[in-house]
Amino acid sequence: MRSVRLVLASGLFCLIPAMASPAWAHETRQVGDYELVVGWWQEPAFAGQPNGPEVTVTKGGDPVNEGVELEVELVFGSETMTYPLEAAFVVGVFGDEGNYNANLVPTRPGTYTYRLTGTIEGNQIEEEFTSGPETFGDIEDPAELAFPAVDPSQAELASRLERETQRLNEEVDAASSARTFGFVGMGVGLLALVLAALALARARRPSP
Repeated sequence: MRSVRLVLASGLFCLIPAMASPAWAHETRQVGDYELVVGWWQEPAFAGQPNGPEVTVTKGGDPVNEGVELEVELVFGSETMTYPLEAAFVVGVFGDEGNYNANLVPTRPGTYTYRLTGTIEGNQIEEEFTSGPETFGDIEDPAELAFPAVDPSQAELASRLERETQRLNEEVDAASSARTFGFVGMGVGLLALVLAALALARARRPSP
């Protein structure tokens, strides 16, 4: 009985870290002879934090370490950017091999799409993966976890700066237009004075 209790206690002790750790969400897809496991290399993934696409390539359960020439086009709304995938072997996740990723800083929370293209051992690869509840995690808004106060994000600061810059430019344009109209008015007024003076001088000239 004592041995059974020790085994149960050890099992519960091992389960505690797994229960406390965040869920690791990746999409697994069979593409020909290869199994691709795709997601973010840091999850949960938050806007404004370093992260990037991660692809692990195996064949028959063995990591594919050579002949992987892949790039990923990252899509968010109408914005796109292409990144090459580099070997980035992560200990403790898939072992030391077969892991490839790219580095970036996603700046907006929401849904992202990976368009994966290239070759694996000479075989053409063209697959599309989209984040979501059934695949891998969306980029989350860090404000949802902020405490005790929510500071403005870099995206919010940039948007505010853009709005203020546009407003100042409009004010400068309006002031420039008013100044231009003022100069035109002064010129018209001066011309009117000159014409009036000439007319007055002509009126005072004695008749022949």
